[in-house]
Amino acid sequence: MRPLRPADIHTLRAIVCAGIRLVALVLFGLGLQLFLKRILSWMGGAMSFKEVLTARMGVGEHMAIYSGLSLMCIAFPLWFFAKQLARRIIVVPSTGCPRCDYEGAVSETCPECGYQRLDGAGHDASDADSHTLQ
Repeated sequence: MRPLRPADIHTLRAIVCAGIRLVALVLFGLGLQLFLKRILSWMGGAMSFKEVLTARMGVGEHMAIYSGLSLMCIAFPLWFFAKQLARRIIVVPSTGCPRCDYEGAVSETCPECGYQRLDGAGHDASDADSHTLQ
């Protein structure tokens, strides 16, 4: 796998951020539908407010107003923190030594552990007999 360029990282983060915001939007819409279904039945006079909070309207709908509020409460932080979540999910790859993570390794050979990086063709940049890892 080739290393990620900064443009690739930004593209991946934008895709992940859009996905998180899409999930938040779906959660908010579902929560709003569950919540408004109960509130509108109360405003229409079909139920008293106490019945709105406690009555069963069908299988699995006995707490729809609370489920709706919960979904909307989860959707808000997901929407507003999507960018930070995307940064945590798609991290910038380390530029240091792949073996010891020494950040000062800018040449082909790591000064800390002696690891020799591969060249672009996938071959070891060192001699043929010194490419084994310890």
